[in-house]
Amino acid sequence: MFLSWYEKTADGKEHVLFVKRNVACDIGPKVLPHIHNSIEFAFGLKGKSEVFVNDKKYELKEGDIMFMGSFDRHTYAYKEGTECYIVLISASFFDGVNNLKSLRFPTHMEKNESFENVKEFLDFSFSIRNTDSMTYKTGFVNMLVSLMTSLYPHEYDSDRAKTNETTVSIMRYISEHFRENITVSELARKFGYSPNYLSAIFNKFAGTGIRDYLNLCRISEYINIKKNSPETPTCKAAELCGFRNMSTFYLAVKKIQSQCPHIDRLF
Repeated sequence: MFLSWYEKTADGKEHVLFVKRNVACDIGPKVLPHIHNSIEFAFGLKGKSEVFVNDKKYELKEGDIMFMGSFDRHTYAYKEGTECYIVLISASFFDGVNNLKSLRFPTHMEKNESFENVKEFLDFSFSIRNTDSMTYKTGFVNMLVSLMTSLYPHEYDSDRAKTNETTVSIMRYISEHFRENITVSELARKFGYSPNYLSAIFNKFAGTGIRDYLNLCRISEYINIKKNSPETPTCKAAELCGFRNMSTFYLAVKKIQSQCPHIDRLF
């Protein structure tokens, strides 16, 4: 089970990402496997690439659709010649209207006769895209979700969505306070759970323990510091990220490298 990173920006209020990837050369995973409370689609247009979802590898080919639901761990390894649309829709987008957070499709939907209908809509929407416009975002999201739910099998998993909300709240807190001396007991008191229960639900839905995730946040910040200010001494950068001593820092790095084979690309 690989560590995953909570992508806070993806869960921004009424956030919609709609991009087209055209890959000129092989690109291995450039980011850690990440999670968010939003839903994400990848629509294969040309070529084929690898998509990792919940530690399982899939092949995205022309006409295929990948679905990453709330809290599905995922990352991409694009191959030369790949062309695809990526669409991410914030889970907050339909708050009070529709429980988008609980909507789930099959992870890998292979090409069928319905794909051309979806592609036609995406091509037109991309040609006029304006994700700064609330009118555009509302129309685009409503039409896409309507098309997908009418053409592909789906379900709503409200119990999973509720537990995800708790885990997201914990991750948000950690992402804002990772420089502090956070303990599982303190988090349990803050969120109103016993330490054992809090650890269990976090591990189940985040795919890693709270302490490991805290160290992942710190290591990610360390990587950012060294990229932006490479002259910063390692011990100073580690201290700025919340590590109290270098032995703890090196142990955390070693453990994360063993659990996430792609992190070496980021150092």
